[in-house]
Amino acid sequence: MSDPAVKPENIHATAILIGDRGVLITGPSGAGKTTLALTLIDHCRVRGLFSRLIGDDRLLAAPRHGRLVCRAPATIAGLAEVPGFIPSPLPFEPGGVI
Repeated sequence: MSDPAVKPENIHATAILIGDRGVLITGPSGAGKTTLALTLIDHCRVRGLFSRLIGDDRLLAAPRHGRLVCRAPATIAGLAEVPGFIPSPLPFEPGGVI
């Protein structure tokens, strides 16, 4: 996914795909990153648009060919956690270009 010479940086963010576009959502803990991501995914689903979670809360991000590539750490891939609820599995993409 990324240049093996570049070590991915572990960042505090959530990422989704909408169509062929990656969306990176940043903010402090409790700001609503997951809620916004799930709302956008549901909004797209209702309208018949492709959307998927890339990763929630933690992402591995690395530059590749002048673009930012993100993926979820394997231990949390496909999980979304809303405060007060247990992490729930969702359809996800293993990575995406932001």
